[in-house]
Amino acid sequence: METIENYITTASTALQPYGQLISRAAMFFTIIQMLSPIFVFNNMRKAKSTLGMPFMMFLIILILTALSVRFSQLLNDEAMLKTNIVGFSITVIYVSIFFHFVSPDEKFNHLMKILVAAAFIGLMIIYSKVEDPEKVQTRFGFVLTAFIYSLMVMPVIEVKKALYEKCTRHMPFPMIVSGTLVGSCWFLHGIIINNGIVILQNSTMLGLNLVQLSMFVIYPSQPASDTKKEKRKKKAE
Repeated sequence: METIENYITTASTALQPYGQLISRAAMFFTIIQMLSPIFVFNNMRKAKSTLGMPFMMFLIILILTALSVRFSQLLNDEAMLKTNIVGFSITVIYVSIFFHFVSPDEKFNHLMKILVAAAFIGLMIIYSKVEDPEKVQTRFGFVLTAFIYSLMVMPVIEVKKALYEKCTRHMPFPMIVSGTLVGSCWFLHGIIINNGIVILQNSTMLGLNLVQLSMFVIYPSQPASDTKKEKRKKKAE
């Protein structure tokens, strides 16, 4: 354990001159990634329906960004704080748009979910203010990590599908690349500020993204059966 801590301390010292550049890159890539659902909401606007849209995912992101704002304050980290304030603001807009287009029959159900999420955020903020200052960073950080890991369920399912179907047609390549960039930057930022929780969160996300990217190297974008059918059609033509 001491050896790992020594490696992190050494790496942190070596990366200090690039700290500002890395934090700015992390902020930039994260905000760009947060803007990517705009296309989903544009389709929602055109259809005037939320059918098939993942409301719970956006609600989890809302909780995640709100808790991340508080965690950034506990760490006194300006780069993380600015990024998460922007991320939280964007997610509030997304949830508001979603609620606007949801069918009247489902509005009450969705409102209850939003209120439960808001209550949980409020309780966690209160907890962070009354908890022992020496323990609050770690305990609050682990709760935040649990929410981050909950968002990894879908990518894991996509990897399992790729392994089963031996193709990557269900995997969103642009999102995976952007996730890799975001994870890499915040992983380096975690090393620079020498915070184990930030390193843990982002090393796990980065590892999962690299596994996803490896699927594109190993497997084609379409199943072999579909590729053969296309070749037969071309020959027939």
